[in-house]
Amino acid sequence: MDAPTLSYDLCVVTFIDILGFRAIVQRDNPISIFKRLTAMRRINGIDEPDEELSFHAFSDSIVRVRRIRGSVSEAVGLEANDIGLAQMDLFHEGVLIRGGLTVGQCYGDRNIVFGPAVIRAYDIESNLAKHPIVAIDPEVRRDIDMVQEFPNRLNRMKGLGPLIAVGEEGETWVDYLSISRQELDEDADVLEGLAQHKVIIDRGLSLYDEPRIRSKYEWLAAYHNNFCMGYAHIDTLPLLVRAGLTAMATVALQERIREWRKRPYGETHDICGSEHDGREEDDFGEEDHRNLEKLKS
Repeated sequence: MDAPTLSYDLCVVTFIDILGFRAIVQRDNPISIFKRLTAMRRINGIDEPDEELSFHAFSDSIVRVRRIRGSVSEAVGLEANDIGLAQMDLFHEGVLIRGGLTVGQCYGDRNIVFGPAVIRAYDIESNLAKHPIVAIDPEVRRDIDMVQEFPNRLNRMKGLGPLIAVGEEGETWVDYLSISRQELDEDADVLEGLAQHKVIIDRGLSLYDEPRIRSKYEWLAAYHNNFCMGYAHIDTLPLLVRAGLTAMATVALQERIREWRKRPYGETHDICGSEHDGREEDDFGEEDHRNLEKLKS
């Protein structure tokens, strides 16, 4: 019997690793685990043929394949949007993921997936995703567009708007907080989502002392606070993560708050229940001040 004729397609390939999966399997029932795995199957509302997308899950590893029929930038944007929404849904259940996203040659159907892009996506997840992020292949970043800087916000990639963020060290990842914010119509819904995000980070910082795990929540705290400080018309200060920060991070956050208050936007829109009119205030408690004194000494 002759072997079928196969060929690679140009695809967006995302490799996902669910962190702490061993503990999830030991703790949760099969239905709950199944729901979490299939959350990464999420696709947007844009009409795309089923054959353009494939999803493969094995234990804690998930591979998503999106075939590119038009613009590479559009396909990356669609994939980033899907990943970001799924990542936020999982985060609200206390599940962290890490991943790698690339563009390249791949074959995938309902039963099998392979190709250079799958290996590349795995390598990106393993080597570049140091935090609970879905890291973007640096080559994809260079090919799509140049980086554009926005004051007081995470850097963005031109052409992909708030879908992809660029950190201070040049790392590029799916900006799931901004993607979730785009899906919400009301400021109150945004704040509710950020409040849930803060609760999970606070809990992680209070539970974990092991550096390998704690560092993930420290990074998430910085990401969360940076996102909150990007708003001018909404008072997000009560939603900042403060407890459990290192002395250095506490000093940096206090400085960010001072700068935030100096921005020439007038009074902020009070949604969190506290008025801020730009005056200098002491936003820190006793523990924060003790951290400051330790750093000074």
